[in-house]
Amino acid sequence: MKAISHSLTGVIATSFLISTNPIYLSIASIVALLPDCDTSTSTLGRVYPFKFLAKWIEKRYPHRSITHSFLITGLIILLSSPLILINPILWKTICLSYFVGWFGDVFTKSGVCAFYPSQARLIIPGNPRLRLSTNSPAEYWLISLFVIILIISFYLNNFGSITNAFNNFLRLPSGAIEQIRKDISDSLITINIKGYHTITKEKINDDFEVIELLTSTDFLGKKDNVFYRIGTSANVNINVSSMKIINQKPINIRSTEITIDDDYITEYLEEFSDSAFITGNLFTEDWEDLIIPNRADIFNPIVLNIGGNLFLQSAQVKEVKQYLDDAFVTGTIIVRELE
Repeated sequence: MKAISHSLTGVIATSFLISTNPIYLSIASIVALLPDCDTSTSTLGRVYPFKFLAKWIEKRYPHRSITHSFLITGLIILLSSPLILINPILWKTICLSYFVGWFGDVFTKSGVCAFYPSQARLIIPGNPRLRLSTNSPAEYWLISLFVIILIISFYLNNFGSITNAFNNFLRLPSGAIEQIRKDISDSLITINIKGYHTITKEKINDDFEVIELLTSTDFLGKKDNVFYRIGTSANVNINVSSMKIINQKPINIRSTEITIDDDYITEYLEEFSDSAFITGNLFTEDWEDLIIPNRADIFNPIVLNIGGNLFLQSAQVKEVKQYLDDAFVTGTIIVRELE
């Protein structure tokens, strides 16, 4: 098989089973070429420092023998196992891409010595006319198929499943909401929505960052640092006709619960970034001195009721500091920080 065929098999296997991170895919494309370092004419065998390894192996072992075997694959898994403690994704990438890098040659006319030191060759399929030849039209068709599979892999990894991809293609609000529900705990999601503003009646076709899921039909979205309730219920700021998730970025979320007893809230927020989100119920006796904006055209993350009850829903730390800086409060909040 051609070098590009080996690289593509490594990249495809890694993207489907491990990660679509470009760094790991690049590593997979190189590691998948390592089995062919048993000949100095291979792609890596002509490149420093691999050419010295290729010449050494070439003098001692036939082509597609020891480097194309379960034996050497097991040794690589064992010798690289310390990586599990440092970077388990890298370890999986190396082991998987090396294996698929040589296993693809099982489908060629000469096969491989998969059970080395046995010289018996593993060849699939049994019919010689169905086996691949390097640089044959069949291999070029296979490369084209690999590229298509790779594109599908990226698409499915971005949208999570075939169902999500289908919903995303149809721009179904219910499908997008379901995907948000599944992925909001570990993903930063950007979504394109089409609809209209319920107050201004302005048509909307724009991208929003998803902050949190509010109900089974609505979510909290942010655009230009302004929050909107978006969805299909009667309480939304933006009523949607279609939605499409356009990007998902893996994140870690750190949640901290804080109980405050008649104290300044800002004293408890110093360790958090201004962009962290606060949710909770508070009470303040200083409510008459507070001036908190209450707009009908957007979602208000801080709501003050007569009597001093404060309701915070994904209010950012910088807003809480701005509007509640001088207030003594009592209650419990949860601070959610994206990392």
